[in-house]
Amino acid sequence: MHINSLLAYYADIRKFNKREKLIYGHLTMLDRPATDREVKDILFGFTSDMNACRPRISDLIRKGWLVEVDKVKDRVTGKRVRRVRAVSAEEKQRNEHGELVQEVML
Repeated sequence: MHINSLLAYYADIRKFNKREKLIYGHLTMLDRPATDREVKDILFGFTSDMNACRPRISDLIRKGWLVEVDKVKDRVTGKRVRRVRAVSAEEKQRNEHGELVQEVML
């Protein structure tokens, strides 16, 4: 990867708000995709509101920093919910150039 691409990647990350940085950082360290509830429980606690993370996750998906991988049954509500994972610097660059195809949701 070219150094200018990496510099642009890290410059964009610096524009994140505090919660976006926290959520994106957590998902980059996970070795698996996570649901919104899993992210919320780990970062903000079991008693916190889902709105502590859900809107930020949606924003990060819209900006291309997270990608929806699949849907699973939520352990609390029993409904099908999304699982997301972080996009790497290489994937982000390919996506901006139209080379990355989003994963198929099941």
